[in-house]
Amino acid sequence: MDPNALKNAWTQWMSGLAQGGQGPAAQVYREWEQWVGQQFDKLARSETFLGQTAKALEGSFVLKSQFDRALEGSLKAMRMPSAGDLEAVHKRLDALERRLDQIVDQLEAQVPKAASKRAAKP
Repeated sequence: MDPNALKNAWTQWMSGLAQGGQGPAAQVYREWEQWVGQQFDKLARSETFLGQTAKALEGSFVLKSQFDRALEGSLKAMRMPSAGDLEAVHKRLDALERRLDQIVDQLEAQVPKAASKRAAKP
């Protein structure tokens, strides 16, 4: 057997797919694609499959929440800030920024009044 025979056959097969879906490769591919589509439709309509998929999804959400709690505990034990800690700091900084903006606005409102009083004095 020619060692390049398989490579040549594969190349010929794939070039048949690439040439606008002509040739035996394209026909086999279309049949395979149709069969896979039918199998997926059967699977997607199966109550058993849908039920098992729902259970697996629910289990993955439970696992993720347990992992998140364990990670938060580990971060706390290492005295590293958690996402909740960072959110709390962010909220406090926002509140401080709003308060500082209010104070600056009040001071700016007082400056023109003080300047006009100085200008009015002889």
